[in-house]
Amino acid sequence: MARFNNQFLKDYHLALFGANNSTLRLLGVLGFFNLPFWMMAHSHLVTRPVFSLDVVLVAFFLPILGPLVGGLLLCFLWLIDVAVVLSATYNFKLATDFILSARFLGALHIASFLSWETTGMVGLFCLCMVVVVRLLKTPVGFIPTLVVGAFLFVADAANGSFQMISRADTQHLASNISGSPLRVIAAQAKSQFFSHSLEKLAPIPESQSLTIQNGILSWPMLYRDRSVLVVIVESFGINKYPEIREWMRSKLITNDIQEKYLILQTASPFRGATVDGELRVLCDLSGQFGAMTTNVGKNCLPSQFAKNGWATHGFHGFVGEMFDRRYWWPQIGLQHVHFVDDLLGPNDPRCGGGFRGACDALVAHKLVPLLSGRSQFVYLLTLNTHFPIEAIIIPQDLDTICSQTHTSSEACQHIASIGAFLVELRKSILAIPTPPAVLVVGDHAPPFSKTRDREMFDNDRVPVFIMTPTDVDSAPNSDSHGAS
Repeated sequence: MARFNNQFLKDYHLALFGANNSTLRLLGVLGFFNLPFWMMAHSHLVTRPVFSLDVVLVAFFLPILGPLVGGLLLCFLWLIDVAVVLSATYNFKLATDFILSARFLGALHIASFLSWETTGMVGLFCLCMVVVVRLLKTPVGFIPTLVVGAFLFVADAANGSFQMISRADTQHLASNISGSPLRVIAAQAKSQFFSHSLEKLAPIPESQSLTIQNGILSWPMLYRDRSVLVVIVESFGINKYPEIREWMRSKLITNDIQEKYLILQTASPFRGATVDGELRVLCDLSGQFGAMTTNVGKNCLPSQFAKNGWATHGFHGFVGEMFDRRYWWPQIGLQHVHFVDDLLGPNDPRCGGGFRGACDALVAHKLVPLLSGRSQFVYLLTLNTHFPIEAIIIPQDLDTICSQTHTSSEACQHIASIGAFLVELRKSILAIPTPPAVLVVGDHAPPFSKTRDREMFDNDRVPVFIMTPTDVDSAPNSDSHGAS
């Protein structure tokens, strides 16, 4: 009997670990594949499971595929994993949308995205890939793969994060123990491209509508003898420190502005990236901009102005092909659209970091003659505060506030960039002889990759400034979304 038990243990050990310690090597593969994400998670936003199950399956087939094909497959899985993480960082609702945005890479200033930190992280990925491939030179076998996969499955279920058998309110750790980024992408792609039941564009709740809650739908008739300016400011969020919020407010709302305008400062819920913000503010819609049609767009704000005889204009300092704005902006009623090629003169400078284009301040000043006319609806989507931003000199008063609030240099730079634009916007507004009605709103919170910087901003709301001329009886409703 003792001899039988000893032989059973030997056979079990051989099956589990193999002649080359297969299970230990597979655990090493699992560790090194996920190591870069674990290190990033110490200081950056990393929304992914602790372990990726995709590499377990690749580990089983890699010896069959060979080191070259297997290594390329590992790189592909890492890219998918990184895309899912970055899509959350940049506020994309779907990782598939983030991946599809790669078609615009040619329009970006790639050098602005590079830093010592990103270079070091790429180096770490390369080092981990070399280690993983070396560990998988010898096949790991079916039983070790099954054992490791079963262990991760059980751990995920015990944590309460295996959704097929657990409820969300029973989860013990914030993150899933294991998961498949590849499956996430596949499921989103199926819903986005192959599901006929998916509503590509849907109305947002009426309680979240800026136009309904603040009487903006009445503006075409109310301000027919003047103009209307709607500005969506890139990455304009609500800072948690009152001192910083007041500093930013003071760049736009000054005594000379208050002499001409009634000011309603409030906040609006947000979800998603910049295009989501545009659909929310201009159309009271949520969903895929690719589903926009003229029939859907007839209810958008620019279309409502156009129906009342207004001329409608859209301005953005980047290329019109970015997120297809050149094509869907006219479908929401913007009769005249202007992008970087239209806005930059031969001697005009370019501004911005990764998204270099026309300078927002220059565009704002160019709008003055247009807004000085009657029945002109002007929409401006800013550009220069898009991440990564261009370095800017931080004003002394803001630098002091940033030091007192322990705000990082990167976050303070961003706040300074927003403030600089608000100053130029204020100057442009004051230069218009007949004050237009003005709506200024953020698209989403700034997409900092570092957790500490992200936590300085409200992750659900963006600031709103509704400025109505004092010489018109047009005060907006005061009971909107709460002060920012």
